[in-house]
Amino acid sequence: VLLICIRLTFLFYETVYKDTPDYSFFVITKAVETGDSTTFTSLVDDKEMAAQLFDAIVSNGNGMDSLSILQFVWSPMRQEFVANSHALIESRFQKDLPQEKKDEMQSLVTRQFKTMGCVIPIDGWHIADTHWASKIDDDHAKITVDAYNETLGATIPCTFVMTRHSQGHWAITAIEDAEHFVQAIRNAWAAKLEAYNAPIQQEIQSIVTIGTPSAHLVETDDGRTFLRITYRPVFSKD
Repeated sequence: VLLICIRLTFLFYETVYKDTPDYSFFVITKAVETGDSTTFTSLVDDKEMAAQLFDAIVSNGNGMDSLSILQFVWSPMRQEFVANSHALIESRFQKDLPQEKKDEMQSLVTRQFKTMGCVIPIDGWHIADTHWASKIDDDHAKITVDAYNETLGATIPCTFVMTRHSQGHWAITAIEDAEHFVQAIRNAWAAKLEAYNAPIQQEIQSIVTIGTPSAHLVETDDGRTFLRITYRPVFSKD
């Protein structure tokens, strides 16, 4: 009976599990750990995801999605960001590449993130949890990964879209909701800044607080209107 169970388990592993997106995701993580660039490149469309991140960051608040002129203006930077991001990923697999060159590439991509308006940390990511993949259709599935980042001090969920390329081969081809991912990054930065400023804010409040604030409109003789805000500072007796 035990032998039958072992054979059935092996059969399930070879014929069922190996054909799932979950197994392909496992293969991708192992490729990253072992530096297998060939496997990683064949199963991850990093250029598409870099383009998604660019669009999600840049379109936030400036209407790039609706104005073709803005899309035209940002297009050269978008292409450069995608190319640099791809080169950065490739450099991580090049063991013979001097560390100085890798650092230069990382600094370049980080500067582009700052220019775009949202710095996504490049290093310090660890998979905290991986959820089972769910089917979208026969050739597409999605898998959610909870990734902890040391710089942010937070866990960020990200859902990838996986596409079946052949029997037993699923590739990560997109981020399901890049804007949601970027917003989670921004929220993490905001929370970290708030925590950093908390002691200073408490110290200020221990010295002075704002009492009886009020606001009203003031119109000048020449017809201009201003908002006047008044408040009364309350200083600590100590």
